[in-house]
Amino acid sequence: MDSQGVANFRRRSSDKINIASRWLTHPIGIGMIGVILVLGAGALSLALRDAENTQLARTVSEKSNDLNSRVLTEVRTLLNAFSRMGTRWQAQRRTPQELWQSDAESYVNLDEVAAVSWLATSGTVERLVGNVDHMQRGSSLSMTDEQSNALRGLVESGGFEFSPIIDLPDGSVGIDLYQPVFVGRQHDGFLILTLRVHSLLDRITSTDRAQGFGVAAVANHRVVFSTADFPGGDEGKGEDAPFGSFELNLDADDNGWLFQVWLTPEATAMARSGLPTVVLLTGIIIAALVCTALGFLRSAVTRQMELVQLNSQLGVEVAERRKVQAELQRLAVHDGLTRLPNRRSFEQHLEKQVEIAVQKRTGLSLLFLDLDRFKDINDSLGHTMGDQLLRMVPERLRPALSDGDFVARFGGDEFVIVTPTTDVHQLESLAEALLKNMTQRFDLGDHKLFLSQSIGIAVFPSAGKTASELVSHADIALYRAKESGRNTFQFYDEDLHAQATERLETSHALRAALMRDEFRIVYQPRVALETGKIAGAEALLRWQRPGRGLVSAKDFIAVAEDDGFIINLGWWILERAVNEFAEIQTMFDSPLKLSVNISGRQLREPTFATRVAEIIHRSGIDPSRLELELTEHVLIENVEANRDTLLQLKKLGLALMIDDFGIGYSSLSYLKNFPVSGLKIDRSFVTDIAVDPDDKDIIRTVIAMGRSLRLTVVAEGVETAEQYAFLKQSGCHEAQGFLLSKGIPAEAWADLDEILFEPGRGSSTGSASQSVLEAGSSRIVGQAPRR
Repeated sequence: MDSQGVANFRRRSSDKINIASRWLTHPIGIGMIGVILVLGAGALSLALRDAENTQLARTVSEKSNDLNSRVLTEVRTLLNAFSRMGTRWQAQRRTPQELWQSDAESYVNLDEVAAVSWLATSGTVERLVGNVDHMQRGSSLSMTDEQSNALRGLVESGGFEFSPIIDLPDGSVGIDLYQPVFVGRQHDGFLILTLRVHSLLDRITSTDRAQGFGVAAVANHRVVFSTADFPGGDEGKGEDAPFGSFELNLDADDNGWLFQVWLTPEATAMARSGLPTVVLLTGIIIAALVCTALGFLRSAVTRQMELVQLNSQLGVEVAERRKVQAELQRLAVHDGLTRLPNRRSFEQHLEKQVEIAVQKRTGLSLLFLDLDRFKDINDSLGHTMGDQLLRMVPERLRPALSDGDFVARFGGDEFVIVTPTTDVHQLESLAEALLKNMTQRFDLGDHKLFLSQSIGIAVFPSAGKTASELVSHADIALYRAKESGRNTFQFYDEDLHAQATERLETSHALRAALMRDEFRIVYQPRVALETGKIAGAEALLRWQRPGRGLVSAKDFIAVAEDDGFIINLGWWILERAVNEFAEIQTMFDSPLKLSVNISGRQLREPTFATRVAEIIHRSGIDPSRLELELTEHVLIENVEANRDTLLQLKKLGLALMIDDFGIGYSSLSYLKNFPVSGLKIDRSFVTDIAVDPDDKDIIRTVIAMGRSLRLTVVAEGVETAEQYAFLKQSGCHEAQGFLLSKGIPAEAWADLDEILFEPGRGSSTGSASQSVLEAGSSRIVGQAPRR
């Protein structure tokens, strides 16, 4: 072969080796090799198991043959002894009973023989050793025709006869062995041996059982002997245990016995070796090792290829990682929703700007922005729509900002702006531009929304010399802006700080006041304008604050609303009011109505209607006499949830009164959507009746609308007879105010006349009732006479 041929041979050999190596290292090839090795180990394990089973079957077969020989030997030995006893009996048949019994004991083992009997030719049992039910001395043996014929044939032929299985008194089974006895040629009777089958077979098989074999004997389809682990049939054998049997024919008749021999499960388990399992596990381990080795080989081959690709991708991956790191750094200091710097970034920026301002003796300002009633949007349209709105906020803020201004999202619906401007006029212009931009319409799909914001402004260093002080004081100014009606801005000053401190003190004092029972409820009568009679009362809260006297609710209720204390306080007011008013009602023959104000936070509680029902039930007040007053704003905070709650209250029989009607949203939609039963005209319209014709027109319109909708119309803040007359003339149903009566404690209602006001006579509350209000009389209402 020339050099070219050698080269071609080597190339072909190399190609074949490469193909073989690729196939061997391919996952399919590795898997096939593993399967072949496991299947080979499994086949070898099965072959070894079959060999074991064959050996066990041979052992059982040998034991069966051995047992067969021993049983036959024992039976022949027994028959020979019995035959010798019969021969002796022929010679000494007339020996006394004692000698006969001694003779019987010398020929047979009485532990395995239940009885030895003599049956005369007359069929009578004359002698008996032992005791069995069917053999009673002096009794005639009852036999079937078949048995009698068998005995007659036995006399003619000689030999032995076995009876079928019989039950012995001790609960075991046995058989009778008959041998005819002759005197000369004359048949003299039968010698009967009653054999205990179980005792005989128990002795014969004792060695077999000790060797782990089970034995059972079946005669005429009946188990006459068995080891403890043979319940019947093949159920006593262990799983795949060998099984052998042999038959033993006792005579020519159908008295054949079937013997069954098997290895017990314990013996079978001990006889088996663990070699098949070891072979199988070894094969699996070898297959796993081979596959693992081929896998490592594959890894080595593919790793070389991956390294080449890895080098080419490394530059791309490094660039992508740098990009990801940059994005993570950006996300660490930016808000994921609005893409603005987040609170952490803002705090770092503000700290740095404060340091620069201190060093350079310059100034800066912080604007704290909060969206007005943003929670209503989340509650009504959902958080997804709220998030879309928040994403649009930065675009509304940027047009009003300068290059040096820094804007960030502080959290929720709050935003902050840091600006180097400290000029008040420039800050006012900036705030007004921010407010104007925010009030433009937001288009969110099918929803057209209008939004406003409130702004608090803190100027460094007058409003704070540290970053934390600026944030805190800007927040205080923001709160004042919201108190001022929202959609406005407020600068921080020392007065605001004092007010914030006062609010904090009031918040703590309110909780202590409830525990110390410092709250009082007074009831301002409502008068029916047609009759001047008392129609009901509104429960008004007062605080007997130590050192400050009796404080009106308007001076602290806003604090309770803001910090959530209004919920506990509201439940206290409702329960105290219905209980006290139940006592007031006992003084009047005509039914009165009790009106109680409910806050929005309290109404939003999931169990509100249930808890109101419990309070009414405990007080015993008629539910139809209780009115709950809510403002227009509270009604529309969460339309769907509020409607469901108010419908539950309506089912209880309660009435719903809209308070301060006309100064809120002034929408007639909620009059249609909610179970409203009355309107209360705000005092601002009643106050200027005498001087403002527009207020008169508004009141007439509200009254006409209310009457057309069959709603009770109540005017509050009535302080002059002129106002009273105008409201009565315009068709208003009820009124309340200082002209009629101030708020009166429950115990002072005993001094009221049924007719509270008549034109020309004025209020009947008098100075006596007012003194009761101021002094807090402790007179019991229940002691007042009924009218």
